[in-house]
Amino acid sequence: MSNLVISKKKFFIAIGVLFVLSVIILFAGISVSENPKFCNTCHIMKPYYKAWKDSAHKNVHCLDCHYEPNWRSHLKGKINGLVQVIDYVTGRYSERAVAKIGDASCLRDGCHTKEKIINTKIMFKDKVSFNHATHWRDFDEMGKGVHLRCTTCHSWLTYDKHISVDENTCFICHFKNVPVEKITEQCQSCHTEVERIAGHKEYLAEGMHCAECHATIKTTNAPVLQQMCYFCHADSEKIHKADEANKVKNREFLHQRHITQNNADCINCHELIKHGKEN
Repeated sequence: MSNLVISKKKFFIAIGVLFVLSVIILFAGISVSENPKFCNTCHIMKPYYKAWKDSAHKNVHCLDCHYEPNWRSHLKGKINGLVQVIDYVTGRYSERAVAKIGDASCLRDGCHTKEKIINTKIMFKDKVSFNHATHWRDFDEMGKGVHLRCTTCHSWLTYDKHISVDENTCFICHFKNVPVEKITEQCQSCHTEVERIAGHKEYLAEGMHCAECHATIKTTNAPVLQQMCYFCHADSEKIHKADEANKVKNREFLHQRHITQNNADCINCHELIKHGKEN
């Protein structure tokens, strides 16, 4: 009888020790996996890690952006991260990393505040006047059917410039469906100092538009070619059904589904609009 009691006691002690060890290993694993260096252990992440190290966000941990500030997002992120590790170990991974960063991450405590962003004017590339206040509002007001997110402009797609602004997005929004003869207003919304450049004030006063001199101001109209859909949507039957339901040509539906809900980049769908000097 005493041997049985001792055996049970040893059993429960062993269970207790295993439980404590499991908890220690779990928390150690969580701690290690939340360090940015852990991301760099996967070779496909090395260029993104380097870009982060060289960026303005180099002192911000990856998960502060990639996980929204609530426990549900953190738990979901951990589960997704475990799946990604398994895919990496088993070789079922893509060379192209894809991530969604919500506005809540950018606006979390200790990071950016909406009030400060809206009230701060900046010079983009030292020549373009930019105001967040005019971009923060929904583009629905401008007839574009687009609700802008932080990452609509601050794209993570260009890994060599981590979370920086991709100016191709600017060109698509400002120049698409704008006739060349009416493009001056769009030009002046960015190039606010243009009247101070020699001769420009007189030209504008005479009613000339920018494209009369700057021939390469806009090359294409950023069309969406249907074959672009297949880079993300493999099921052609679903695209065909969406086309029959007039969803493919419904601009508001497409923008809401792709930009507002899924943080897609404009250049994922639209052809680029070249803007500026000739090569």
